[in-house]
Amino acid sequence: MVAAGDSADIPASPTSGRYSVSEAYAELRAQLALNKPGAELLDLNAAARISKYSFLDAEVTGKVGARWKPTKDMIVRGSYSRGFRAPSLGELHGSKSRFDAPVVDPCSDFTTTTDAVRQRCIALGVHSDGSYEQPNGQISVITNGDLGLKPETSDSFNISLAYSPAQLQNQPWSDSFDLELAYWDVRITDPITALDAQRQLDRCVIGGDEKYCEGILRNQSGAIFSWTNALQNIGAIKSRGFDLTLAYRIAAQAVGPVPRDLAVELPAGLRAGGARRRGARDHQPPGQAAGSPDRAFPRFKSQLGLGWQSGQVDVSLITRYIHSVTEGCRGLADFPGTCSDPNKTDDNLSTNKLGLTVYNDVQVLWTPEFDRRLTVTAGVNNILNRDPPTCFSCSLNGFNPSTYDVPGVFGYVSAAYHVQ
Repeated sequence: MVAAGDSADIPASPTSGRYSVSEAYAELRAQLALNKPGAELLDLNAAARISKYSFLDAEVTGKVGARWKPTKDMIVRGSYSRGFRAPSLGELHGSKSRFDAPVVDPCSDFTTTTDAVRQRCIALGVHSDGSYEQPNGQISVITNGDLGLKPETSDSFNISLAYSPAQLQNQPWSDSFDLELAYWDVRITDPITALDAQRQLDRCVIGGDEKYCEGILRNQSGAIFSWTNALQNIGAIKSRGFDLTLAYRIAAQAVGPVPRDLAVELPAGLRAGGARRRGARDHQPPGQAAGSPDRAFPRFKSQLGLGWQSGQVDVSLITRYIHSVTEGCRGLADFPGTCSDPNKTDDNLSTNKLGLTVYNDVQVLWTPEFDRRLTVTAGVNNILNRDPPTCFSCSLNGFNPSTYDVPGVFGYVSAAYHVQ
């Protein structure tokens, strides 16, 4: 239907392809100590998988991990794993498909550019009289698959400490208290993606990098009339951070005869990450956001959960906190004339701060006494109708859907019946 033009979707051609895969897997767990002084538990685990795709050499991935309980109420866990993802059928055989990217052409209107950018635009075929102005805020970009794609690989490291003090368990004023602190570090090598359209154009024009100009063609007036941006393997994506979780449950007798349980949970995270493309310096540091594709890396995110349970009813209130991020004008702080240049004041090159955002969600779960296999759930997300912060570079909607909720209040009702 899309290929025939009988839908309102973007133009795309049919895709077909095939491959086969064979895999073998093994896992081992060894207990080294149990109920010993300084080692209530000590064990090791390892796993390995070999994958043979019909179009790739055999790849071996695996994981090693360990658990150690120095005391009965504390445990330390750590692991390292090597991951692998082969290109999908769509990524390999995908035919041409159009994407209308919101892009600012640096060559539009010479009065807002530097001399160096002006000369670069002229060299790329833009009229020297400065008559060219970008007619549309969106430029069509054609993307497609690539049979030459390499598989993605990853390296992941995790270490965590969990603590549940015995003196806070099964007490009149405390039924349980749990704390967990985890550190994680993930690196993906050769991730598969198309280049960010704005970044590619800026690297071509402002950065003067010819390899980023490949596939970008201009007509006699200077406007871009053809832009091919096939999927490719970029350099790497790295992300690391801390997650902290606190969970506290008040015993029934501590809050009177009616409530059965009152629980408080507070997961929080500190994160840092970025992406390197084709060996260049451009990256997405923590605390920044960008659009097309929409992405954001808040330095801090947390969630506070309050739960109350009595008889057949379980009520919870979840408060989600997203720290503020800065939307860079083009994400190219290296270059003069972009938002990092104090001498450049053009509005199109200014930064935008997406302020901290707090969402509140309520959920009620009912399990009737006459049939405990039935569960009815009703809830409302974003009960205070908090709008997401405005994002000027995000695609089409003016907000970042990968990080923030769709505007408005969202309600839902569902039922589940468990057959024994």
